[in-house]
Amino acid sequence: MALSIQYSKGIVSRQVNAAWPEGTYEDLLGRQGFFGRWAVFYRRHMPTAWTRIEGELKPRCFNSYQVETADAHDARALPTVLFYNEDVRIAISRRREPMPYYFRNGDADELHFIHRGQGRYETDFGVLAFRPGDYIVIPKGTTYRLVPETAENFILILESSREIRIPERGILGDWLPFDLGVLETPEPMPLEADGKEHELRIKRGGELTSVFYDFCPIDVVGWRGSLAVFKLNIEDIRPITSEHLHVPPPGHCTFLNEVVMVCTYLPHGVATREDAVRVPMYHRNIDYDEFTFMHGGSHISRHTVTAGMITLHPGPIHHGPYKESIERSRQIERFEWQAVAIDTVRPLKATPEAERVEDKDYHLSWRSGK
Repeated sequence: MALSIQYSKGIVSRQVNAAWPEGTYEDLLGRQGFFGRWAVFYRRHMPTAWTRIEGELKPRCFNSYQVETADAHDARALPTVLFYNEDVRIAISRRREPMPYYFRNGDADELHFIHRGQGRYETDFGVLAFRPGDYIVIPKGTTYRLVPETAENFILILESSREIRIPERGILGDWLPFDLGVLETPEPMPLEADGKEHELRIKRGGELTSVFYDFCPIDVVGWRGSLAVFKLNIEDIRPITSEHLHVPPPGHCTFLNEVVMVCTYLPHGVATREDAVRVPMYHRNIDYDEFTFMHGGSHISRHTVTAGMITLHPGPIHHGPYKESIERSRQIERFEWQAVAIDTVRPLKATPEAERVEDKDYHLSWRSGK
């Protein structure tokens, strides 16, 4: 472990994210997604109080409900990609009809988050039902088919070139933030042959190849091993909270690998200690871009960001709470929000489909005193 020497100069708080010195705003410069070394500055002005920004690097906001996905109208279409880099792709699916083919991703693990809708996944490992709030982890190379059972569906999909894992628990033990026993894996359920031709579409290097069978490729009668499709619902996650201090993102980490970290933010009581700052400090998460999808409620730092909205905060530029959100946090007992945060090591790029639903003035919203 690298040696970490801590310095302290000038006017500071004895405890980070608590008792900000009067007339200051706390500002974190953090490495490795809040897991690494850090420095905290105490500034006289909000670091988000810029008058204007010239250039592409700025906080961004998108309304995902306005995205018209191809698979909502064409059952053969793939999910619509909104953001991407060399390691990950983030897409949404609003599929109304069952996939008329089976699919195998030879490029990436997939993590599906169910925002709306119900149905089932037919996989090599068996069948898994889904409902809102489910995470479905699909390992690279798994054959599957998505079969929605409702007309209105909305699924957030992360593709990662590295294996998606549950992070180590450390001193928290086996039961926080969720008991590993709540994970659901499918029972083998071979689908009966129906005499029809079945198509399997395989993606490799971004290209699609179709393989055809005169039997259903979901014909597994048993399986064993340490690799599996599995499901976790956010209702089974028990947020790590403190009445003394706001818990930073690593305390909410649900999935992790070398290129991406996924956090789940859920309703919880606010920190009630008198000197506690109840919202996140201003910060630059310098080694990660921060993508956040609002599943429900409103954002604790930017209360005008509500369900269906996506924010993207690039690592080198500040973000943090609105002034009004700081004041609101002192008047409530709970934060009622549900959000999926995807932090990526490499910068995320927006596709034209995302840019069409962007709020171009979002980066000025701190200036308005919200």
